Amino acid sequence: MQINTSFLKLGKKNSNKNTLPTGSGQSLGIDINDNAICMVLLNAKNLNQIRLEKYTVVPLPRNTVASGNVDNYDELVAYLQQAKQKLGSNAKNITAAISRKQANISTLYFDEEHSELNLEEFVEMEASNVGIDNLRYDYAQLLSLGTEPNILLSCCNSEVVDSRTDALSAAGFTPDLMDIDLFALVNAFSVWINNENPALSGKTLALFNVERYSTQAVITYQGRILFEQEIALGREYQVQAVQRQYQLSETDAIHLIQSDNQPDDFHETIAVAFQNQLVQEIQRFFQFYQTADSKEDPRNIEYILISGCSSSGAFGLSDLIQEKTNINAEQINPAETAQPISKINETQLMYDINELAVAFGLAIRGLLK
Repeated sequence: MQINTSFLKLGKKNSNKNTLPTGSGQSLGIDINDNAICMVLLNAKNLNQIRLEKYTVVPLPRNTVASGNVDNYDELVAYLQQAKQKLGSNAKNITAAISRKQANISTLYFDEEHSELNLEEFVEMEASNVGIDNLRYDYAQLLSLGTEPNILLSCCNSEVVDSRTDALSAAGFTPDLMDIDLFALVNAFSVWINNENPALSGKTLALFNVERYSTQAVITYQGRILFEQEIALGREYQVQAVQRQYQLSETDAIHLIQSDNQPDDFHETIAVAFQNQLVQEIQRFFQFYQTADSKEDPRNIEYILISGCSSSGAFGLSDLIQEKTNINAEQINPAETAQPISKINETQLMYDINELAVAFGLAIRGLLK
């Protein structure tokens, strides 16, 4: 088994959450998911003053990328080139990501005083036991919480990383860092919390990001991922319902969901049905969390943040979640933390921002390196 540590650079957390390394300047985050290529270019001197300089969202044809795998390399390169042209930037500080589906993530407990191995030897031993051929891995030390796991280990097959980096290079991008989209998502939420509601930083949070075909669900405490799962429900549920109800094309259905001028029966027929289904999936996720580890009592969830569905079809969603779970809930979009420069069309940004959470988190990661 070949082991290579160059796949991720998780690094240590900055000691001052609002201070960036000297000369951080611009940072470009590139999110390649099953639905689209999303790019976010940020500029910041600290995490309280982040500027959104440019962004772009380029939809991908079905099966270009599927379940995180690059299934059509040439097509992906062509769309990356198109995205680069649309973005119009030669930024050099680039962070991209692989899909959580392609990574093995585990938390480990390392007690240096009672181990015959040093930290790096311990991590290499654990990585070699994962059972992935041609392995790449990286690790980060977590905030110590007594006897709880204090090492985050991430592993992946080299071919998964190479398929992404090769496609990016062929399109003219050279990423400095390769992260995991799940970590980028948590980064994005963390920045929003730091800037908009710092009181949440010490609470046990349930974070949901509604994507086109699925929803990423994560339980965190003080930045640690306690539990995560992909929910097989996304905005596509609503798109298909609109297509069936009003006999529209996919493009027209998406425009109607985003529109302020909808049929009288839209809210009850489409929006409420989607919201009820999503809330049921959230409740099911909480049940899985409660029963996932019978060896210890899971932390009680204190607050819910949900992103990725800020359209007229999502009006009232946080109220419904709160009603059904008895937990305070709020709809947000983490990328709204960044102030768009005057050249950005804010009306278009309002429609696109659902897609930008992961790319925003990747750009943040580039600022923090």
